[in-house]
Amino acid sequence: MPKKEIGLYVEQNGILVPRILDSIEEARQSGLQVLVRSEHPQDYDGSSGLLFSFPLNELPKSWSEAELLQNAKNTHEGCYWLSTLGVKEHCALMGISLEEFQKDASVSYWEIIKGNSSRVVADSAIKGRYHVVTVSNLGAVYYTLVENGKFTELSHRRLPVGIQSGLDKLVDTYEAVRNLERFDSNHCPIMEFVTAINGPSKGEHFFLQYHRSRDFEPAQFSLDRSPKKGEKVAEFVRGATSEEGINVKLDEYHYWIVFNTPPMLPSNHEGSLRIGGLNQAFTEILARGERLRVLDDRRMQDLIFAALKDHTTLSVFMKPQVTLVIGEVLSDRESKQLRRGLSPENPVAQIEVHVEADGNVAYLQRV
Repeated sequence: MPKKEIGLYVEQNGILVPRILDSIEEARQSGLQVLVRSEHPQDYDGSSGLLFSFPLNELPKSWSEAELLQNAKNTHEGCYWLSTLGVKEHCALMGISLEEFQKDASVSYWEIIKGNSSRVVADSAIKGRYHVVTVSNLGAVYYTLVENGKFTELSHRRLPVGIQSGLDKLVDTYEAVRNLERFDSNHCPIMEFVTAINGPSKGEHFFLQYHRSRDFEPAQFSLDRSPKKGEKVAEFVRGATSEEGINVKLDEYHYWIVFNTPPMLPSNHEGSLRIGGLNQAFTEILARGERLRVLDDRRMQDLIFAALKDHTTLSVFMKPQVTLVIGEVLSDRESKQLRRGLSPENPVAQIEVHVEADGNVAYLQRV
């Protein structure tokens, strides 16, 4: 379901959505500030952030919608969001032709609401916990856990009172959308909203997008023991394992696995040791099927900042079964040794770990 179809459905159910114009002509004649949003069926349950959106006033006034879409395929036109390197890599990794991908693309026209943008995700293991990532209209970024009316700030900046006071209502709006008949209420989608900062709608939350993440799988135990010798304690936990825990082989990659022609996905992939750093399409596709993603806590604040600004980093936080931020799974020396053995002929190296996680606490040990 593309953005426009979902937006109209949500609006029909009494939830605020920015005005959606029917055509490029109506958008130009409306007198509104309008965002041209890319539309593609994969936007609902595929790689997030793959295609671009842009203000209508940045396009030549002579362009029809057909010309807009045609020029999106031509890299020399300066408006080529259907022919980017990311799109080409996505198609190669998914085994589809660029032409096949492009024919399903379209655009929609949305009124621009000036305000603070937020992405909200229900926790996949702890009922009543929500991850809220916010970018203020001034560009300041925040990551907040909302749980039973309490707020835990994970970013350096203190959340302004004006934003914090609207978080409960924002979560209520998220739940209202999540529980609509056409959606699976047991799923934990990534939803985007904008909160108006002026005018008659000041303080109101407007729905923008629904993107699938993973289903809710509640933790079935409490990890209330102390860590054993050799276990590392996670600083950030999202997701849960069984009480017995899981053994996972974590991959480290040679750059060739992505930048060869065509790119390739590792076989029998279970998890990763890094935030990304390869390319967007590769990282997005892997994250959707991972049992475990482990991120280095020496970069915790950098990761939080990136998660607020970047679709792919948020996917890495929210789409694997379990995501941990944890210190030095590998020492610098071990990491260098692991990577030293990588080559185009041997592009993947692995380490095996055992993880126990209850959604709040997690311990990891090398196997």
